Amino acid sequence: GRVDLRPGYVAMEDLPTLFASHRVVMFTYQTVNISGSIHMAYTFGRPVVATDVGAMRDVVQPGVTGLLTGNDAASIADAMLEITATRAPGAERRRGSAEALPIGDGEVDAACGNYVLPHVADPQRAVAEAFRVLRPGGRAAFTEWDAPNHEAFQLFWSLLDSAGMPMPPGAPPKRPGDAASVERMRAVFDAASARDVDVHTIGWTISVEPNAYWDAVVHS
Repeated sequence: GRVDLRPGYVAMEDLPTLFASHRVVMFTYQTVNISGSIHMAYTFGRPVVATDVGAMRDVVQPGVTGLLTGNDAASIADAMLEITATRAPGAERRRGSAEALPIGDGEVDAACGNYVLPHVADPQRAVAEAFRVLRPGGRAAFTEWDAPNHEAFQLFWSLLDSAGMPMPPGAPPKRPGDAASVERMRAVFDAASARDVDVHTIGWTISVEPNAYWDAVVHS
């Protein structure tokens, strides 16, 4: 199948089409104060499923603008099934792991995952599963942050490393710093025997006054 991979930012002019093609927007944070992307989802009329952390309760009205859930995989899966049953009552829903999809070989025409790969222990296996369930000639598309060139991500992880913060018990091994680089992303799809792999890096620069930005984050 053909793969359209977009590690990095999404251009502003692409946002309407991106949101229009999705019924629900997921925010599966372990820790966060608030995410401006939630308001962006609302702008395009999309409900959200968000983990109940930080100030999420201040912006997500359960049953009105979306659902709040625990930050464990089972709770998130249950919330996804609940909200999609309302938004797409005619759709078939199956609960399973990205690394072991509950779908037979060649059952689907297309597979997509938005920022899924950062949240699985074995990205290569997840991609291989996506191709297993595709029919001949099917297409798959994935997005992931361009972490090596994402200054905010690099600052966050460098601060954790400098403070000697331990990983939580049972956490999977830390991925290499260039896990989302174009070369590694292409290698993952090549290993899954993908054909016509096309990797796009999309980005922009936003200039802000640091103190004003931090104040907006803290008090949003």
